[in-house]
Amino acid sequence: MNEINRISTIAALLLCLVCLQSFYSLQAQEDTPRKAWFSTMSIDGRFLAVIYGEDTYDIPGVKSGVWIYDLEDLQSLPQYLKEIGDAGGHMEFSPNSKYFAYGTYDWLKIFDTEDMELILDLSSETTPIRSDFGLISFSPDSNYIMSFSDWWTMEHEMSIWRIHSGQRLHVIAAPRRQQWIRYFWLSPDWKYFLDWSDSDSELITIYEFDTEVGIGQPLGSIPKLNYDGTAFSPDSSLFASATLEGVVHVYDTGTWTRTHSAPLYEGACGQYAIRMAFDYKNSSLAAFCGVDRVLSVWDLESNDIVFSADNGVGPPEFTVNGAFLVSGRPFSGVPERFDIMVWNQEQDHELARYPGQNPLLHPNSELMATIGPDSRVWIWNIKSKDLLVILPVPRQ
Repeated sequence: MNEINRISTIAALLLCLVCLQSFYSLQAQEDTPRKAWFSTMSIDGRFLAVIYGEDTYDIPGVKSGVWIYDLEDLQSLPQYLKEIGDAGGHMEFSPNSKYFAYGTYDWLKIFDTEDMELILDLSSETTPIRSDFGLISFSPDSNYIMSFSDWWTMEHEMSIWRIHSGQRLHVIAAPRRQQWIRYFWLSPDWKYFLDWSDSDSELITIYEFDTEVGIGQPLGSIPKLNYDGTAFSPDSSLFASATLEGVVHVYDTGTWTRTHSAPLYEGACGQYAIRMAFDYKNSSLAAFCGVDRVLSVWDLESNDIVFSADNGVGPPEFTVNGAFLVSGRPFSGVPERFDIMVWNQEQDHELARYPGQNPLLHPNSELMATIGPDSRVWIWNIKSKDLLVILPVPRQ
């Protein structure tokens, strides 16, 4: 029955996509220069937020904006968020898909996705401390949002805000002064906080974390390795950290003991150049080295490198069912750089290449939204390798 429901859901979505294409084809689109340059999808796959601007390859100005598509009702027009105005920040949906947040260096706006009404409007000029709202993260229960420290003024604090009231619950200061607090220091379930801030120490201290109380008791420490070469598993039960020489260590976060170690690439990858991702079963870890574009998949059960390719183009991501591995180039603003690699894990890592950037994977593990070479949103079925629809640019 679950398989029948899944097929029915996909069929209904495909029908909506066809209807949308027909609906929009009646409108002349040639008179609008608007182009998509960034998009994000809600975790449940219902909503798609797209930033459109007049020039994809320049920093967006006052003539760019955000539109929200309801993927369950694609025959309706996308919702234009008038309250945002100039679009040049970070977009994120809450884990329960009830809220949409848009943050810039100076301000944060949160919308209720049911009616797209603005429910929270914060400005760094009116808050107690200047916070960089371009770095934000929702709590797992979707009731709070965290803004991270202002790297420009080097105020080493992060703040937790109640979504409905805008109340600043508390401030968490960096334990040491050398570094600002970064979003990847916090586990997805908000139970662990990793302190990298002491530049004189060779260790990372792990602390308990709770939304109401903030940083709690220390749980232990692990060696400090590559600053950005880290990853938590989706359920926060595993943590991976890479060395500059290419060795990756995996830790069980229940005890913070090392469970696996393996060299995933040859030679120095360099700081900020390695990106990693666990699959949703915690059985595999994919690592991408941005220096030589090598992508490797490590089977944690057999402790073997089961796949390696030198044509990766960006950070790796597994589909929810683990059937596909995607390496897509983030938006670069360079017209000729359009390529997304999709490997079929179940068919001997068969490779399919798609034109586009900024791939977004639907939770049904078959649909993928990208920004295509024409700077519009393309939606693919990566199982059948079919282009389903190219979303026309909406009119304001």
